[in-house]
Amino acid sequence: DLGYFEYKGRKINVTAVRRYGKTIVHTLDGEIPENVRIHGVIDWDRRSRLMVHHTATHLLLGVLREILGPHVWQNGVQKDVEESRLDITHYRRIDDETIRRIEDRAFELIREGREVSVRNLDWYSAIDKYGFRLFEGGVPLTSKIRVVEIQGVDAEGCGGTHLKNISSIGVLKIRKVEAIQENIYRITFSAGVPALHLFQDSYESAYKISTMIKKPISEIAQSVSEIYKDYGDLKRSLLDLKRREIENKILNAKFIGKDGKEYRIIEADESDIGEISRIAHSKKIDIVVETRKSGAFKYTAISPSRKAKEMIKGLFNVEPEGNDSVASFINEHSE
Repeated sequence: DLGYFEYKGRKINVTAVRRYGKTIVHTLDGEIPENVRIHGVIDWDRRSRLMVHHTATHLLLGVLREILGPHVWQNGVQKDVEESRLDITHYRRIDDETIRRIEDRAFELIREGREVSVRNLDWYSAIDKYGFRLFEGGVPLTSKIRVVEIQGVDAEGCGGTHLKNISSIGVLKIRKVEAIQENIYRITFSAGVPALHLFQDSYESAYKISTMIKKPISEIAQSVSEIYKDYGDLKRSLLDLKRREIENKILNAKFIGKDGKEYRIIEADESDIGEISRIAHSKKIDIVVETRKSGAFKYTAISPSRKAKEMIKGLFNVEPEGNDSVASFINEHSE
């Protein structure tokens, strides 16, 4: 929990709480004198969101076991204010249809309003009634097991804060399902107010896209898919056009040099060097490319016949950088 302490009209915020052995340490953003009476206030909005996500984790695990099968076992968990995640054992990809079934079943149980009970039981009684699934979240080092049970859905050993009834969750939305290793799936979800905010943000984004492309929200997925395909087709057409333009430029390039050592030279952008190199090698043409940036001239020799350094040295009387396939030098002077 976070929150603040009050003393003599002053408010000191609690920024972190940690346990060291049997001692609980509060980290503060200010100092409190010794031997003064203080009043502690919990950040209830944060606490309530954590309670919702904590109870929702138990609900989700129970529903996953019901729909995916009894082999589902909690492999890891992390609960937070805006979203939580649950890692489970499972042997098959969880598709969109299954995710919807899981969400629908969770919402059905939330509407039914199953009660949440918390009891401290001795080990033998607890194991005899619930089995070793109680220890999915870890084995407690106490003489009794604190059992949190959602009526008819799930029972686990747990030391966290919980709701009294799952109806207080309101709604649960799975945000993402991903395989994190073989037969282990991570399910990220939001519940309660964060889930509502997720719906609101998603609808707002969908509405903006709907307005932009002049299609109803129910059709935007298909429309965006078609737009993306058209964009891909257009991008490929432009690339093909660019390649033909570069190829024509290479084939029609002017020559520089003398004494039988003449080479094609073209002007181009630095970003085109890769494509020029591919075409030059496919046509087996040695060529020099002149690029310009900030008043400097860079000359790059591309040579399928492996004489790039010789080309630069012969044309400009300098020792180039590079190798026999690609070599270059920069002429630092103002245009």
